Amino acid sequence: LCDTYNNLERYDKSAVIYDKIIALTISQASKSNLYATYNKAAMANYFIQNYDKARSYMSLSLEETNESINTYYNARQESLEGQILKDQRQYASAIQYFERALGTYQDLNRVNSLPFMYMYIAECYQQLGQFPKALTNALMALQKEKEATTSRTKVESKLSLFLSEIYEELGQRNNAYQYLKRYQEIRARKDQLDIENRLADIQINEIIQQSQIKIKAAEQKRLIAAQESKTQRLWNFGISGALLSALLLSFILYRNNQSKKKTNELLSEQKEEIQKALRQLESTQAQLIQSEKMASLGELTAGIAHEIQNPLNFVNNFSDVSGEMIDEALEEMDNDPAEAKEILADLKGNLEKISHHGGRASSIVRGMLDHSRASSGEKTPTDINALCDEYLRLSYHGLRAKDKSFNASFEMDFDENLPLINVVSQDMGRVLLNILNNAFFACAERSKRTVTSAPLSDQFRDQLREQLRDHKDYKPKVTVSTRRLSVAEASGIEIIVKDNGIGMSQETIGKVFQPFYTTKPTGQGTGLGMSISYDIVTQGHGGELSVDSKEGQGSTFIIKLPISA
Repeated sequence: LCDTYNNLERYDKSAVIYDKIIALTISQASKSNLYATYNKAAMANYFIQNYDKARSYMSLSLEETNESINTYYNARQESLEGQILKDQRQYASAIQYFERALGTYQDLNRVNSLPFMYMYIAECYQQLGQFPKALTNALMALQKEKEATTSRTKVESKLSLFLSEIYEELGQRNNAYQYLKRYQEIRARKDQLDIENRLADIQINEIIQQSQIKIKAAEQKRLIAAQESKTQRLWNFGISGALLSALLLSFILYRNNQSKKKTNELLSEQKEEIQKALRQLESTQAQLIQSEKMASLGELTAGIAHEIQNPLNFVNNFSDVSGEMIDEALEEMDNDPAEAKEILADLKGNLEKISHHGGRASSIVRGMLDHSRASSGEKTPTDINALCDEYLRLSYHGLRAKDKSFNASFEMDFDENLPLINVVSQDMGRVLLNILNNAFFACAERSKRTVTSAPLSDQFRDQLREQLRDHKDYKPKVTVSTRRLSVAEASGIEIIVKDNGIGMSQETIGKVFQPFYTTKPTGQGTGLGMSISYDIVTQGHGGELSVDSKEGQGSTFIIKLPISA
């Protein structure tokens, strides 16, 4: 009975019955099934969120003396703790428990448990925003489910829907569609099976109802026959038999004639139910999207407030100090003119700082306006090689105009067979300019740094010392190359911007496309350039923007654009 309730996901019912089973088992001399019941009762209580009782029952199951079973129950305990932590949104801690349980299940060759562990780990990584890791574990879960000894359509259905969501988060819409299609196929098969079962139930109920009618009619005739003569009773019984046969024959003919009609009616009802469920799903999806938008807006607002608050604090502080300095200068004007001049000179420096930080706040606001402004330009066939050439020279000479001491070489390696690509040239120019400016800036920073002064890790400092021993003269260089992707890779082109500058750590790579994140010194960057570039490439042109970098060895940015962009 408990297993049946579990299959129906009525864990509230099964949890109550498990308590009765445990009490009865304890009262018996043989307790061979007690520890297995403890283990099952723990999971039933988990599903109704009775976590303390679930943990208590799971601990009791670990008293099992069979070493192999005890090892399996230990893995079940790790999994239970991971599920509780996942429910409490402690995803990083939950992953550790799931991975330990996964290792034990693999050692015990419990193939039916492996899909769940991979699926739980994938769900945690999804909540942490680490979608590539979530995708890897979800695919592994689906593979292990196909290798399982029992067919569980429910697990495959859940994994298909989950994979569709992950691919959607990663921008891989084709894969997202394929898994969503697979999910719908499974649902349709399940719905069809439900239709057939409901049709069979209706037919069985009709037979039962007709049989009850016949039984009642026969009973009435029997009572009448008992009151009449024996001959009359036999006569009535014969008539009743004939009528019963006629009713049975009529029922069979009626069922055959109406079967198709009832099937159509059931299909129509099922269609309406599916459409209703779809409307509810669409409504829920709209609510989730709105909730996500509001959460993102909250994070963005906090970022804006934090970034603008810094220059405003400087402006306010220097303004307050400047007011006091004016009062001091007025007092010293007659008593000590020289002191008054020094105060006025300091006051001028304060005003320059106020102007600088005011300009900093203005640049942040302009950057935000650029970030939020939708491009009004139309996509036109564009020569990508010519666009890269133009903005490479524009970036280099622009930096040279700001800093005469800066010098670097640049190289172009273009695929002359590139087709024209439909892009908004102004927007793609902004993307190239942002990436190229960062590349030249990284080269300039490496030119300025020395082994002793660079704020780098000890390991990297040793590596840099070894590099400087072999290559005494560092030559900054930026390379821009283009190529057409092969059919096996994708139908599109690739733009590669490579520099031999200071490079980036793995932590920085993970944040480089986030709004307001910058590796430049305070006051030299708004932290919006790469975020804007990412949106232009991925959302505006349906492409991909990625980065590969090693600290001290330079960075490589890769832009992939579809030919039909």
